[in-house]
Amino acid sequence: MASLSRVGTRLMRCGACPRAALVGYKTTTGIVGIEADPDAVQNLSQLLKKMLREVRTIPETAQYRKTVEQLANERLAVLAKDIAPEMMEKELGCGQLEQLIIQAKDELGLIAKMKDWKPWDVPKGHKIEVIAEKDVAPEATAS
Repeated sequence: MASLSRVGTRLMRCGACPRAALVGYKTTTGIVGIEADPDAVQNLSQLLKKMLREVRTIPETAQYRKTVEQLANERLAVLAKDIAPEMMEKELGCGQLEQLIIQAKDELGLIAKMKDWKPWDVPKGHKIEVIAEKDVAPEATAS
């Protein structure tokens, strides 16, 4: 039989079927202005999938697209595991799921802006001057 553990002020069943215990895994994030989301795993998953759909309008060769796809796919892989949300947060190592939801929403806004800005379109013949500092004076050390 699965053991019970207390998280926040609600009981959560741990063990055989952690997915069944996702609702109410915590009652607060402990961060002012960020409410606990009882459906954080599902909500974050939906946002990450939306990011993957939206970023497809950016050229495959653009580093921005590659980075967004890699990040979203890595996070989706962790969310797909049959582990408790706390373990997902620990494995992701990027804060609480609620914080990642905010990040995903912000990234969706940035994807739209990147489509307009098109930083991957460099005009033909455009040259970038590279300045290398060869003779950098060492910092003075206190004696």
